Amino acid sequence: LADLPSCFFASRRDATPDFVYQSPLQDMGSPLREDSLQKIFRIVPLKDRHQLVLTWPLPSQIDRWAGKPYDFISHLLGHEGEGSLLSYFRQQNWATGCSSGVSEEEQTSSCWLFSFTLTLSEEGLKEWKQAIDAIYQYIGMLRMYSRGKCWPVWIYDELKKIEQVSFLYSDEEPPEDSVCTIVENMAPHYKMPPDRVLDGCHLLFEFDQEGVHDLLENYLLPNNARIDLSSSTFGKYAEMDSSIDPDSTATRIEQLEVNDEAKFVTERGQCTTFDPTAWKPQIEPNFQTIFWCSAVPSKWLEDWNQFAAPGEKPHLPIHLPPENPFVPTRYDIKEFPPGDSHHPLLNSTIKVCMSVGKAKQWFPATVVQYDRKKNSIRLSYEDEEDQWHKLDMTLDEMKPEVLTPDYEGSLDDKKNKFRILSLALPGAGIARKFGDESDFDAEEGKSFPPIPPELPASRLPKEVSSTNVLRMWYLQDRNYHRPIAELRLQVICAQANESPLHRACADLLIELLHDATLETTYLASVCQLAIRLEATCIGFSFRFHGFDDKLLVLFETIFKMLMSFRGTGGNAKSLPLDVKPGRFEACMELLKRKYTNSGMTASNLSSSIRLEAIRKKYWSANQKLQALTGLSVETFVETSQAILKSFAIECFYHGNITMEDAKEAKDLILSLLEKNDNGLNRKKYPTQAIIKVPEVLEHTKITVPSKDSTESNTSVEVYLQIAKDNLKERVMIDLLVHIMDDPMFNQIRTKDQFGYSVGCSE
Repeated sequence: LADLPSCFFASRRDATPDFVYQSPLQDMGSPLREDSLQKIFRIVPLKDRHQLVLTWPLPSQIDRWAGKPYDFISHLLGHEGEGSLLSYFRQQNWATGCSSGVSEEEQTSSCWLFSFTLTLSEEGLKEWKQAIDAIYQYIGMLRMYSRGKCWPVWIYDELKKIEQVSFLYSDEEPPEDSVCTIVENMAPHYKMPPDRVLDGCHLLFEFDQEGVHDLLENYLLPNNARIDLSSSTFGKYAEMDSSIDPDSTATRIEQLEVNDEAKFVTERGQCTTFDPTAWKPQIEPNFQTIFWCSAVPSKWLEDWNQFAAPGEKPHLPIHLPPENPFVPTRYDIKEFPPGDSHHPLLNSTIKVCMSVGKAKQWFPATVVQYDRKKNSIRLSYEDEEDQWHKLDMTLDEMKPEVLTPDYEGSLDDKKNKFRILSLALPGAGIARKFGDESDFDAEEGKSFPPIPPELPASRLPKEVSSTNVLRMWYLQDRNYHRPIAELRLQVICAQANESPLHRACADLLIELLHDATLETTYLASVCQLAIRLEATCIGFSFRFHGFDDKLLVLFETIFKMLMSFRGTGGNAKSLPLDVKPGRFEACMELLKRKYTNSGMTASNLSSSIRLEAIRKKYWSANQKLQALTGLSVETFVETSQAILKSFAIECFYHGNITMEDAKEAKDLILSLLEKNDNGLNRKKYPTQAIIKVPEVLEHTKITVPSKDSTESNTSVEVYLQIAKDNLKERVMIDLLVHIMDDPMFNQIRTKDQFGYSVGCSE
């Protein structure tokens, strides 16, 4: 493999020192035609949604890889914390989310496209023009800081530090992805020095104030913008005529039909409701997208240019983001227990030479444990009991760079010696290779690989708490050696799945919880602290993942907010105080839209139908949508309190943690509960029973039409019911799926080409 590049490129002449490469696309310019700027495009979406997108074409920023000024601006415009644009829009109940920046698909050597995307509420759809007013006021504030060169230093310093530690402790990429990234960075038009091809696209190396100033002053302006307004209120795509001439070979619209936007503007400059029947729509020939185009009124452009002008103070409650309290300050790797500590020989395969009678024999073994106090290793032999051996070299002497395959050392005061056969790679698990033909047979699939030895008891999850209130385990990471931890919780509620109303209220509670803590969780996400909140058929699922330094701080904020929905204290019959006015209705609208859009693809719909057929209490998206109809705050509060009245918590804490950290987490969880919480006995856990499929010769078939009549794909699911759930059956099914997956994909997808997405799972 390593010789292939020289075969293909040996004849390539080395570039001379003064060689300057110029991309053939460099002079192509922007993909947005000039007549598409200062225009409003109203688009009919496939799904139920309202979205506003502002797009500004930029010159290629490839040569600004060191400072990445576009990322700096994107961080500020797309910020979701206190004082941000989204914070203001949420106060007005205009939006539920936003994003900003340049995607990889919009970066070329000729042009980049910088966009700001806003997910609108129904109220925000009416006020979309005022939302753009606010966006340009924020840009005007950024221009004020840029012209004065008075940016707070900590903004760039935080970004630089976060990028550095995120890159340093990032998950390992598959080799093929890593190679692609490196080769792209080596392309001559990137102008990236050789010593930066590994990290140049990830890290910040300098604060490019000049680049930031250039983008703000010359490109992020109203005259250089295109506006896309997408809303399902413009019509349902499936009910509109999106057909084009089948004989047409056009790939673009040569002449835009531009309408007069002024007829939808009142004397006060406010937008009225858009009437799709007033104008004839146009159809984009590649994807049959239905849209209308109108010119931005000159008065709007004047207003927006005035808003974007650098002033002393913006007229809105917006400001630069605050300092981030979740920036980690500690990256140390916690020590392992002395009796089962880390050693570079762990998980490696060695051969040990020992006396057997009067002869010397070599025995293959795997290093499974290291005792730091005794400087001894425990070896797992084939067909023999494990044995402890004392190392004659100290841990400090056995540096990783010294240990190589065929390295020889001594054991037990030089009574025995050993030779390394296979060194375990970091995070790769046990390297069970014995240096004989069995290694090749396992690699070629002729035989099963050797069964790894059982883990010592110290490597298994340890129970920290076992009560009806909290069952908790922890496990210290031994594979990746990173300052990363993960905390997972299942809040198991007795009435979580009692009815479609209960299930819908649980989903709505999660939406409100996420909405009320958004500013906090966003700051955490910037520091690579991820969170996933989900309502399930047995209660609620929480996952916290990231640097262990501030992980419990984030957990405490979220879990305390969840407990506030129990209604204890003065707000027993009302929403928690952290749920601001108007947010209940906004979250309800968002959830209804999610239910409406559920099952739009054939594969998702078929899975939902299967679950509805075999589970006694599975509530479809449509059933939950109906349950939300006319839902009042009082009914939601009553139902959510009933769900959270009686519950148990099952928790697993894993990563760069010790027993002391696990006990701290346990104490924190219990401190956030009420003193009279008795928990939930396992016998009262919600059942997850499924219907036994009858054993008949004629297989049961369920055929349903696609939810979206324009969906051209078909999905087929085959459900095979094996037996009553138990551990042994699960393991055998997992093994069967692992064996079947690749051959099944190869036959159905590659050879027969029956479908694009093919797979099997349990």
